[in-house]
Amino acid sequence: MCLYSLQKWAGLAAKGNPTALHFLFSQNYALKSVPWQQILKSRDVFLSRQAALQFRGFAEAQVRRRQGIGTGKKGQRHELIGVHGYDIKAAMHVIRLLNEGIELMRSGTITLPRPEKDLLITIRTGNYGSLDRVLNLANTLFAELERAERESQLPEKVDRGKISAAVSRTYLRFWKDSQAWTR
Repeated sequence: MCLYSLQKWAGLAAKGNPTALHFLFSQNYALKSVPWQQILKSRDVFLSRQAALQFRGFAEAQVRRRQGIGTGKKGQRHELIGVHGYDIKAAMHVIRLLNEGIELMRSGTITLPRPEKDLLITIRTGNYGSLDRVLNLANTLFAELERAERESQLPEKVDRGKISAAVSRTYLRFWKDSQAWTR
């Protein structure tokens, strides 16, 4: 697990980092704090078509990993490649990332847990089929993500000034509330 300051997280979210954006849509009750509610009120300022590039890039890295070309942060999962012929976990992440990116471009939201969870489980357990079958699905989704990005109603880029203001308001509210606790 990695913990970031709000400022660092906001920078990642502004770039469209999929992991950072997940926090905006999570139903995790640990994220229901008053400061986080301030951020959620400004959720839309973190969303832009630029995120499609990040989702696509993460998915492409997983495709390379799945094909045994890339190494990823932790290296390849040789035990999965040996049994299934490809990295089924990376394959599942490709399909998840592409579907999330498509949904974000079309609706400005990411549904968690994923609506296609049964498909993702089938891929992750190795029951979906061959690498070629997964690649065909991925290629269809890559094209769909590109189309969704072109047609998206999201702004082209985030407004960093609005993000800075949202983060500042959150810090100020937190500090104000914290001072009340010390009195």
